[in-house]
Amino acid sequence: MTTIGANRAAPASPAGGRVCAVVVTYRPGPEVPAHIEAIRRQVGAVVVVDNEATAASRARLATIVGQPEVHLIANPENLGIATAFNQGAAFAVAGGFEWLATFDQDSAAPEGYIAALLAAHEPYPGADHTAVLAPLYRDRHLGFVYSPATGPVRDDSIGTVPVSVTASSGNLVATAALRAVGGFRDDFFMACVDLEFCLRCRRAGWNVLEVRSVVLDHAMGRYEQRRWLWLNPRINDYDASRRYYQARNLLVLYATHGRADFRWAMRDAWHYASDLLKLLFFCEHRGEKVRAVATGFWHALTGRRGRWPAAVAAPARHDAR
Repeated sequence: MTTIGANRAAPASPAGGRVCAVVVTYRPGPEVPAHIEAIRRQVGAVVVVDNEATAASRARLATIVGQPEVHLIANPENLGIATAFNQGAAFAVAGGFEWLATFDQDSAAPEGYIAALLAAHEPYPGADHTAVLAPLYRDRHLGFVYSPATGPVRDDSIGTVPVSVTASSGNLVATAALRAVGGFRDDFFMACVDLEFCLRCRRAGWNVLEVRSVVLDHAMGRYEQRRWLWLNPRINDYDASRRYYQARNLLVLYATHGRADFRWAMRDAWHYASDLLKLLFFCEHRGEKVRAVATGFWHALTGRRGRWPAAVAAPARHDAR
């Protein structure tokens, strides 16, 4: 993880002015500048971290990074989601912002999104010790509403609740928490970076809050609906590289936080076991993916971290697995 430095005076401005957003891009599509623009209108500054920046990605982002509030960090190679977040966090702390909004390039933030999260947080007891404010997520492909902590959600009317973990796209992360517990874990590279940060914050006595009145449209992995006999399972058909990082980093998390957060570990392990069964029965290219999972487990046990050289080039997504 990265150590985050000391704060400066926060800017005096409307609610969104206290927020710096970081948007991590990787081979951005034509819709990405519009996503960044929607975020820019709601915050004090935006840091665009372009992982594995190319001439094509710079050309695509040129119109949005020309805005005075938008700052580009062009990484010559894919450094992973955690390092990109830490680059944005360093900017936010140096600029005196109270919150860092972390976004995936796929997330479309509606008008008033940031203000709604902040407004829901203000009356919460112990608000000054909140590390993470998170929304619910609506999967862009299948349309279901999802909580990374509890799964599919049918009732989003119960307000703001403490949760064990959440995904990172669309979150507000308190810079005070970043300074207290450190940044995101660089050696995870991708997958479970968000889970690890939440668990570490909670272990240090900080709150992770889910604002159930706020829903973010987001591609939660690669969900598809399959049919098998009378069943209609929902499958998240990740590629082999993500399967590797997920397997490795989850095993590390269970070992590191399983005793302190036993209920989370048991629930998550059950969820992951069912996901592996779906992989065996329903996913494409399952042989390659099973080998990636086995390699991930082996590297978790043998202490290998960082980027997996055998991983295929893939977007550095950071949804909650």
